[in-house]
Amino acid sequence: MSTTQRRRPPTQFIGATDDDVPEVAEIVAESRKAEIGTGQPIRVAGSQHAAPAAPAGQPAQDDESVLTVLPAQPANPAEQPVELSPSQKKGLAVLDAWIAAEVLTPETVKDLKDIVSGRERDMAALDLVYGDALPWEEGYPETEFPNLRAGYLAYDVIFGSIPEATAAVRLEEVYGQSFGDGGAGSGVSILATLRVAPNGTLDLKDGVSPFSVSAYGWGLVRALNRDLGAMPGWKHAAADISKSFRDLFDDRFKDKPIDKAAILEIYYWMLDSLGFDEKLVSRPSRESDVVSKPAKVIGYYQRVSPDGTPVPKQRMPDALIMNSFFLSDLLDARRDLAKGIEQPLLDRYLGVKEQVRRINILEDPKAINTLLRPGLFPEGKWPHAGRNQLVAMQQSIINYALHPAQVRRNKVIGVNGPPGTGKTTLLKDAAAALIVRRAIAMSDFIHPSHAFRVFGSGGARSSGRADPSLFELDPKLIGFEMLVASSNNGAVENVSTEWPDNGAIADDATTRYYPGTASRLHERESWGLVSAALGNSANRAKFRDQFWFDEDWGLRNQLALAAGRSPVIVDKKTGAKRIPASFEAHRPARGRHAALERWNRERDRFLQLLDTVRKSLSDVNKAATGELDQSDPFHFHTSSPWLSGADHRQREDLFEAAIDLHRAFMEGAATEVGSNLSAAMELLAGRFNGRKPKVVQSVLSTLFIAVPVLSTTFASVRRMLRDVEEPMIGWLFIDEAGQATPQSAVGAIKRSRNALVVGDPIQVEPVVTLNEPMVVEIAKAMGIDHEVDMAPWGSVQTFADGASEVFAEYPCEGGARRVGMPLLAHRRCAEPMFSISNQIGYGGLMVNAKRPSPSAIRDACGPSRWIDVHDPVDEKWSEQEGMVVFNLLRDIVARGGKLDLYIISPFRIIESRLRDMVIQNHAGIGISFAEARELTRRIGTVHKVQGREAEGVIFVLGHQGEAFKRARGWAGGRPNIANVAVTRAKEVLYIVGNRADWSEAGYFHTVEQVMDEFTRQHGVAAGDALAVPPAPIREEQAEAPAPVLEDHESIFDLDLGLGLG
Repeated sequence: MSTTQRRRPPTQFIGATDDDVPEVAEIVAESRKAEIGTGQPIRVAGSQHAAPAAPAGQPAQDDESVLTVLPAQPANPAEQPVELSPSQKKGLAVLDAWIAAEVLTPETVKDLKDIVSGRERDMAALDLVYGDALPWEEGYPETEFPNLRAGYLAYDVIFGSIPEATAAVRLEEVYGQSFGDGGAGSGVSILATLRVAPNGTLDLKDGVSPFSVSAYGWGLVRALNRDLGAMPGWKHAAADISKSFRDLFDDRFKDKPIDKAAILEIYYWMLDSLGFDEKLVSRPSRESDVVSKPAKVIGYYQRVSPDGTPVPKQRMPDALIMNSFFLSDLLDARRDLAKGIEQPLLDRYLGVKEQVRRINILEDPKAINTLLRPGLFPEGKWPHAGRNQLVAMQQSIINYALHPAQVRRNKVIGVNGPPGTGKTTLLKDAAAALIVRRAIAMSDFIHPSHAFRVFGSGGARSSGRADPSLFELDPKLIGFEMLVASSNNGAVENVSTEWPDNGAIADDATTRYYPGTASRLHERESWGLVSAALGNSANRAKFRDQFWFDEDWGLRNQLALAAGRSPVIVDKKTGAKRIPASFEAHRPARGRHAALERWNRERDRFLQLLDTVRKSLSDVNKAATGELDQSDPFHFHTSSPWLSGADHRQREDLFEAAIDLHRAFMEGAATEVGSNLSAAMELLAGRFNGRKPKVVQSVLSTLFIAVPVLSTTFASVRRMLRDVEEPMIGWLFIDEAGQATPQSAVGAIKRSRNALVVGDPIQVEPVVTLNEPMVVEIAKAMGIDHEVDMAPWGSVQTFADGASEVFAEYPCEGGARRVGMPLLAHRRCAEPMFSISNQIGYGGLMVNAKRPSPSAIRDACGPSRWIDVHDPVDEKWSEQEGMVVFNLLRDIVARGGKLDLYIISPFRIIESRLRDMVIQNHAGIGISFAEARELTRRIGTVHKVQGREAEGVIFVLGHQGEAFKRARGWAGGRPNIANVAVTRAKEVLYIVGNRADWSEAGYFHTVEQVMDEFTRQHGVAAGDALAVPPAPIREEQAEAPAPVLEDHESIFDLDLGLGLG
């Protein structure tokens, strides 16, 4: 029997020996105890407070024109409340607090006209009144429409806006002032909108109330009344608003167009009902009839065909984004938890489903030896540039996370990744292992089309109708979907642009996976279509256009060729025909017979390599009878245990073969894959409603076969995956999780089966615009601990660490800091940056694996040190510190060095003055004005430089003198600011500031100690100024600058003698 006809034997598992099992069973770690708050009552069903009394002169509460705010309650009041466990009650209280935080966190714009920025082809910002006419009335000027747009599909009238600064002042009057380098923004938040039909009536024919009030507008009034416990009732309040509006206005304006008097009437009804006063919302005067203060109207264009006829069944545009991106998913999660509905992964994350055991990986050598058994290594690995291998802790995390027992248990796996410890490398290897695992499942099919069947019985739509154009994917190929999510746009871009880049794989790697399509999508030379950025509507539209519809490089034409059709491109002007460029560059199979031949060839090669890899892993596993030596931390944490370079090369070759098998699979089932991918484009466009969950799953999983890794920001998850209402993402990879508020990940986690969460809580903290004293009050109102459960203290990373079975502890002041599985081999920073970071954040447990490198900046300016500056003027900005920075820059340029550095400060005022100094004194530094402008992009607070690195860092502190002691205490009160700043520097660090003042500011005391020790060792007196005298700063004028597997609780419960192959 040829290998093309054989079926792969059942999956075999290679693992540790039977003798390991009783040893692992002895591992005992404490279970996480659910803390039910701080003794405050937990509000499970929402606020019990009565709605505030109507203001004087307004109708009584029983008048139908007044909004009645009800406490949170079951959707059906007749339902009996579900008896919740203590951990469920705690989870509900946490969700209530997060809902409150998001209700009070509005989406803002600098100006109302900015709403249409970047979307001019779909909408226009119009003045509400032009002369005496409204946009739908005669006399309003004609609009010049973009191409293939004519007329309006609908209008949104914007009813008022709330200035951020005004609201912040009022909230500070009630809750007290935050301290930090923040401050209120300068934007505005939309208060409400009214959706109007093209003829000015409210007859929109979509069954949805045309009137929408922002959660922030509703919540702000209640917050000012100190009724924070009411916030979880927003969903019911929104329903009441819609009903009140319908009762008052629907019948009046169903057939009659809205006029100016009606707009004013609705506007004042809204303000009075919500209880707003003149200090919060500036009302246009009734006498002015809104002419003196025109509001804005957003007009949504009607799309037309080239012949000028309207596009049929054009979907009504989404409502304007007034509320937090996360609020709807939080409300859904709360509803399900209150009903006792299981949300497998989210329950883990919230601590509703608690770990039965805890294992401290750094305290138990047996545990780490178990995780590093050769038989636990996945079959495939990423062929990194230089053929680098994972080191011990990286490999143990991969082995633990991707063991089949873990995959079936809906695990949240927290990974603590200090700067420079290989987080991206880890995620690439996880992706490679899953791609190979899916290829193993693919190889079970003699013909790729056998992995699909037409949706028939039961129908593909909710209506029960069959959908013959869509195909159900075999469950064996479901569960390998990989979504990378982050609150950080840079992390998302890293996945979408760097992973497919030619430099992301070894120079001698030969695999290529639709490289022309990838290069067009990513706008750089790419080896393969392994990942892509989705998320916001612009990214999704770009992806659809270039991945699928592009005539030359889109997969639609390439799969059509493999299916037996012959697509051609016809020049619209000349009528000349040509074949798509990808046919020559990618050489897709020409027809079904050729596609099957390619499948048989690639399947044979893959199965042969798989057999080789499994035999190697089995042989090494049998020979690995001893235990790893962990006595030397440096040697252990920088080693790649057990497997040889040749063994790893086989695993890398298998990954390349798996990529080739994916392409052969798609071409071999071109009809089925093409149909599902076409549907996936509709799903990404938000036009896939009405399909059953199993259809959505098959379409989504087919998309992930074509592009194994997709990325998004958390803010875009709900809109991107609006049709995904169940856990359909096999693997959620969260990057830079320490920067994300814990609630921001709820939507992504609800839709996923497993989560690998990577980040570091002591780098940049989550950005929170809420007044911090109010955050404390929200937590108190819900009966939870703000320092654990709320940002900026809590983050996605801290919650994931808390949900992890395997953890580590770092010694710190007052005890130990618990984290997830740690990465401890640091490769970015030389001394003293490494030791500063290691001591202030990681209990001295990291090891420095960085190799010595030359530094032109160090040659020009001397070794790293703290340059002590005493400025007698008590101001935030110190001119003398600015002179030191000027001299450092001038020295580097004078000695021919490149300004490969960042200039960082804890404070925005210092950042601003540093930018001014560079621009105004560029000639004295020795650079052009254009070079100075470029340098200002490297000046920022720690939030702006997170994730970046450079040869050197100048850390400018300012805030000298007694007047700014509190500011220094804020900057040094937690290790985050110092940790981020110093770890941007690979080779050299200069701290500029008053040592006496700053050494008393929390963690800066440790910074000073490490710097002193370093400067003593290198012969530089601590606090030495530069050898050159300070130069005067010239004031020059310049321009402003899921496989189906056995169910186990834990990898440590397995009979590891069965093996893992």
